[in-house]
Amino acid sequence: MTRQKSSSRNSSRSRSTKKRPSRRPARSTQREPLFQLSRHQWAIIVGIVLIALAGIAILSGFALSQGTVTDWLWNGIWKMFGYGGILVPLILGGMGLYLVLWGMEQAPKLLWDRVAGAGILFLALEGTLHLIYLLQSPGATTYQDDALLEGGGYLGGVVVALLEPAVGRWGTLILCLALAGVGLVMVSGVTFAQLGRSVVKTFRTWRERSQARPARSQPLREGHVAVEAQVETEVQASVGVGTEEREPVDASQPGLFYGDAVQAAAANYTWQLPVMEDVLEPGTESSAADAQMRERAEIIEHTLRSFGAPGRIVEVNRGPVITQYGVEPLYVEQRNGRRVKVKVGQINSLADDLALALAAQSIRIEAPVPGKGYIGIEVPNTAARLGRLRDVMEANSFAKITSQLRIGLGQDVSGHAIAADLTQMPHLLIAGATGSGKSVCVNSIVACMLLQNTPEQLRLLMVDPKRVELTNYNGIPHLMMPVIVDLDKVVAALQWVTREMDGRYRK
Repeated sequence: MTRQKSSSRNSSRSRSTKKRPSRRPARSTQREPLFQLSRHQWAIIVGIVLIALAGIAILSGFALSQGTVTDWLWNGIWKMFGYGGILVPLILGGMGLYLVLWGMEQAPKLLWDRVAGAGILFLALEGTLHLIYLLQSPGATTYQDDALLEGGGYLGGVVVALLEPAVGRWGTLILCLALAGVGLVMVSGVTFAQLGRSVVKTFRTWRERSQARPARSQPLREGHVAVEAQVETEVQASVGVGTEEREPVDASQPGLFYGDAVQAAAANYTWQLPVMEDVLEPGTESSAADAQMRERAEIIEHTLRSFGAPGRIVEVNRGPVITQYGVEPLYVEQRNGRRVKVKVGQINSLADDLALALAAQSIRIEAPVPGKGYIGIEVPNTAARLGRLRDVMEANSFAKITSQLRIGLGQDVSGHAIAADLTQMPHLLIAGATGSGKSVCVNSIVACMLLQNTPEQLRLLMVDPKRVELTNYNGIPHLMMPVIVDLDKVVAALQWVTREMDGRYRK
């Protein structure tokens, strides 16, 4: 009995010990990372390392810092890229600077087509350098040490080895030059039409300079001074001012306005259109940061969600003055379990609440955006960007118009250029409040016409009663007469215009 009791006691003790939970904490199998850094911090660190490598490579290339590591680095770059290795430190420095700016959320907008064009241009350069050495040394092979050091390195050798079996050595050279041209076009961002116009313009400039034509400043200025006094008396006579001592002048005669006399004074000169790059300034990028745009997009989504009208930002169009956020309405689940899409009117009624959340003076809701599947919420930028006429004239929308009277009107809320054909407008009225840009628009239209037409193609008649808007154009040969500032002379000038118009209709 005693043995059975002791055994039962032992078995109960063993069971109790098995059921007791362990008080020791379980060891976690997952270890915390050694460095808890975000993507932006890693980008800054890698960028600093690349900039340091670029600096060391430049110093070792100029023999300013010699050591085991620097010698190994520069020799490796030279064997890999040959003479193209001169550009490698610059490429490393540029990549490092971009990563640092990206990590600080201040990186410029990167156009991948231009990056691809730069890569194609670099490969074409490597292949061309390697081929130049091989053509100068007939007995040299592609991966010979001299070819690697004096040509395009291993990279140039790879390019030649891939193309030479297919098209031969000279054909490879032609392909490399063609790829270099493609890369230049992609990097510069110019179209083939603009490239052709620039080539034609350069050829014309070279031909005119070779012919050594006389300067135009003196005869034009003398013609203007001589004719201004004559036109003054003729216009006064046509409106009846001082007719006691003069005979009346017929306003329909061709010598009334001084454009003809100016052309006669400059008969020995071929008018050359000014180069747009020399006259107009390029535009600047918008000062609105990407971080601020993301923050505003999150505020819009949060505000719409809190008021029961959820939406998702699907597109952001940054303009010079206004940024448009494209909001796609989402679905809301009702009590009966059905999912219903948010109505456009619900989002449109939250304009004041969105303006309060964004701390904006006012916002505009375009519901919906024409041709798009979202609602446009237009928010003013904290710092407006100046719209440049050169950006409009270099845009594709301006180049598509073939008329010589195409004009640039500005940019829309998305930053896209707006151009128009003046010949397609029966009338043109420029209206707006004080300070809205009417004078700037008029000067932009005049500048577009002067940059595209010679005095033989275009004649202008300007009336400026305020005496401050258009008087700066006095002296250009496109004017039929000096800018009219006296109201008494306007009637005679407009009568001549109507007679000229009727004459052209009859013809």
